[in-house]
Amino acid sequence: MKQASFLPKLPRDHGGDLRAKKRKTARPFSHKQAIHVVFRSSNARGKWSMLTRNNERLIQKLLNECKARYHIRVYRSVNVGNHLHLLVKTETRQYAIAKTEFQAFLRRFAGAVAFQITGARKTNPRKFWDKLVYSRLVTWGREHEVLHDYLTKNFFESKGLWWGPNDSWFRPVRESLIAAGLGPPG
Repeated sequence: MKQASFLPKLPRDHGGDLRAKKRKTARPFSHKQAIHVVFRSSNARGKWSMLTRNNERLIQKLLNECKARYHIRVYRSVNVGNHLHLLVKTETRQYAIAKTEFQAFLRRFAGAVAFQITGARKTNPRKFWDKLVYSRLVTWGREHEVLHDYLTKNFFESKGLWWGPNDSWFRPVRESLIAAGLGPPG
């Protein structure tokens, strides 16, 4: 029999459509767990699409700069065109410093991507991101593996190689692509 807990269950996710138009709450954070982060933009179409060759390179360059500056380890990154998935963890061991660096990473990366893709200037600001950045604490083990599979599926969807759960005829081909190193990065 498991002992009952008298403490309230803490939320593990924040942002996106969660708690919209409700009082502000702190973003859950742990410097010992991985964090799934999603940046979403419905404006990312046409020349603003994050899958265009120039924008894809730009996003990868900005991600590399930000992760080095704020001591963030990126386990996986998947660019789906209108949203980005990142599986990240802070490298700093002190909780307060790690939390500050993670928040700065989210602000800087989101701002830099929006600024570069839209070509916005201070005199002509343009809205790019839809909502607050979504983040969720991910436990190691089963939850981590399920997320890894989800990110792989998103990668293949973005490349036009996924047609839903009924594409079992393509599964052996997809697995051979992954084995050959042609799958998603990470």
